Amino acid sequence: MPIAKIEKLKENLFYSLWEISEQESLDTQLFPELERIRHASRRRESLAARMALLALLEEKGVDFRGLIVNENRKPFLKGGAGHISLTHGGQWAASAFYSQGPVGMDIEKISEKPVRVAERFCSEGELEYAAGRKEYLTTLWTIKEAVYKWYGLGGVDFQKHILVPGFQFEPTGGELDVMLDFKQLKIQLKICYFQVGDAILTVCYQA
Repeated sequence: MPIAKIEKLKENLFYSLWEISEQESLDTQLFPELERIRHASRRRESLAARMALLALLEEKGVDFRGLIVNENRKPFLKGGAGHISLTHGGQWAASAFYSQGPVGMDIEKISEKPVRVAERFCSEGELEYAAGRKEYLTTLWTIKEAVYKWYGLGGVDFQKHILVPGFQFEPTGGELDVMLDFKQLKIQLKICYFQVGDAILTVCYQA
């Protein structure tokens, strides 16, 4: 069974983790929108995230009626039974479900990539605190991506609009508050992050 775990993060907030097998062939019948993804591995990863979501919803007794995806690729459950987020990267796919409000989620393999592009998504203060550490910068990237997915309407500049205070990176995970300051919206959001194998998984929500 590819599902790795289903766990509770906070009251009414759950996530599921799916380990992707290169050999598995998953049925796209429930998600016809994936047929337009031509690259087989990308389609498999996107489908695995949706399968993780189905497993999570079944575990929580939530009826799945289908997905609606907006123009910024933020998914919603048909019928409005709760809020969801999907993500995938490398060997992992994951989903989050929060019955109380929007949720954003991201997973990223720890690598030098965020180090190379850090000046594009980090403020000066964030760069100083990160000090070129790939684990820290990968986590910082997933935090900002999760906030972006939480918002779900596009237009957010990672460097200017998502403000992350300095924090002590812990492989076992951590929690912190971040600020989304965009247009007329200035809101404090909660972040949970932890390491999964060689990747960082991060969830964003409003308490």
